[in-house]
Amino acid sequence: MCRILDIKEERILKLTNIIERKINDEESELGIDVLVNQIDNYIISKGAKCIGPLIHISEGKYDNDMEFRTENTLMRQLDRVLHHPDKGYKFYPILKIKNCYYCRFSGEEGDIHFAVDKIRILAYENYKTIKSKVYVVYISNVDSKIVADIFVERVDE
Repeated sequence: MCRILDIKEERILKLTNIIERKINDEESELGIDVLVNQIDNYIISKGAKCIGPLIHISEGKYDNDMEFRTENTLMRQLDRVLHHPDKGYKFYPILKIKNCYYCRFSGEEGDIHFAVDKIRILAYENYKTIKSKVYVVYISNVDSKIVADIFVERVDE
């Protein structure tokens, strides 16, 4: 069986009522399940409910010492507006990322980088510049197989 990663261009990632939490280095050692549980508990404590899938953003950057680092952010979509989020959280009534490359990925979570790599190669081959943020919208996770939508924003020339 052949695995095909179909990349589409000029897609829009649009989400409403998004709560965001950046994950620092110490927190990342806790593991994704613990962090998602913390965020979900915070949302419940504010009287809101999670709707929709988990969104993970990773962004490669160089720090002040010129060492490459990956910044990770987790997002959840809420059933209502959240006024005055606590420190460490940001709220966006509407998050709209235009002009994205898009890929639907199905497979082992450890292989998701192949979809991101294919997007990067497609951009390179077509003389397009992309931003370093990768948005992964987790649709399902069953028996260690995931389905995820991947968005990478293009830089408009």
